[in-house]
Amino acid sequence: MKRLYSVSSILLTLSMFLLSSLNAHAQYYWTQQLAGLPDLYNISGIIGYGNNMIVGDMPYYSSTVSTTFYPSTGGHRVYRFLRVNGVLLGVGDSAILKSTDDGQTWAPTTMGFPSVNIGPGARLSNEGNTVYAFDTYNINFGTLIYKSTDGGNTWLPTAIQKPDGYGFLVHDGVIYESALTTLQYSPDNGNNWYYVTTIGSSINDIVAFGDSVFVATNTGVYKTADKGQHWTSTKQDNVLCLCATPMSLLCGTNEHGVWQSDPTGLSWFQKSEDLPGMGVASGLYKPISALSYNDNYAMASVLYDTVNPGPYNFHSLYTMPIAGLKTGNVQASITDIEVYPNPAKDELFIKAGTSYGKNVRVTLRDMSGAVKFSADYKGSPVIAVKVGKIPAGSYIATISNGSSSASKKVEIIN
Repeated sequence: MKRLYSVSSILLTLSMFLLSSLNAHAQYYWTQQLAGLPDLYNISGIIGYGNNMIVGDMPYYSSTVSTTFYPSTGGHRVYRFLRVNGVLLGVGDSAILKSTDDGQTWAPTTMGFPSVNIGPGARLSNEGNTVYAFDTYNINFGTLIYKSTDGGNTWLPTAIQKPDGYGFLVHDGVIYESALTTLQYSPDNGNNWYYVTTIGSSINDIVAFGDSVFVATNTGVYKTADKGQHWTSTKQDNVLCLCATPMSLLCGTNEHGVWQSDPTGLSWFQKSEDLPGMGVASGLYKPISALSYNDNYAMASVLYDTVNPGPYNFHSLYTMPIAGLKTGNVQASITDIEVYPNPAKDELFIKAGTSYGKNVRVTLRDMSGAVKFSADYKGSPVIAVKVGKIPAGSYIATISNGSSSASKKVEIIN
């Protein structure tokens, strides 16, 4: 017997299929979190683990998948966070603070006012069970980094000099820290320091991912796999923060949203769907000031007040289901580009790697991160860029197809 289907039943089935497809795709978008958080909020830092999310400055916490936030008790401001052996540490209110209940309550440790008077710009880092603390621009803190090996209960000065900025990391026996407009590293506990001359930009963040170390700078992300001796440029952009997840890196940029790396950290893919932009069809996003993740979500702090920045800026918290970061969802990347001649005088030719036949954008940035040239090109195996009017110097050439990018350092001569 032949079964007959009504038009209405066919339409209903089709609409349910389309709806399920849209929902499956939408689960990888960012969503603003409003439940329990103030409308105007200065999110100075975020941290996630398990089902927990904690945001500062006046800290709020969420401990369920529902992402409803509640204010921490105790009245302390907590600006940035670190979790070691189940203990949550934070800097704020002129002290290093401690929470043993996932951010619900906070109490000062012995490191605090009046002896040190830790400021809101202080940072925490760790290698294993050893926690390091520094406050770059605080005279009371002294010239050295402090450390704790008992979960933050007691602190002692080390022989490690404070960084000149906010970047600091100890990984595999090597210390990495910012130094004015570049990076320095020490393989012998701070006795000797070596400057990285290939990174000529301010250091915004330093993280370890796998066996490698990555730094975020005003000109992009750099990687070392040999304890600081050699560095590879992996992404060119003004990168404000980095986050190492179990599957890949995330970076937050000043204008181009959130990007995810492949498992090597060499190729990057845009993950900015539904993040707030700076203008209609501008292709630019609000700055991403902090990133983290837990078992359920990736988290991004988005800075809104970019016109009148001050001590209390308007941020919003956005989350995306962690399933959106699975490597199986990563799009095909621009794996490589060839740039010649190098140095270039009148014309620079770029072979676009896997972007053959696609529309791409070519950008040249100087070593401070300033854009000196940007143009869109229709699909072509080789792109010719006129560089005769660009001042002589070192530049980073980046080619992007909208979802991924690749870069090379080039020299321009007159």
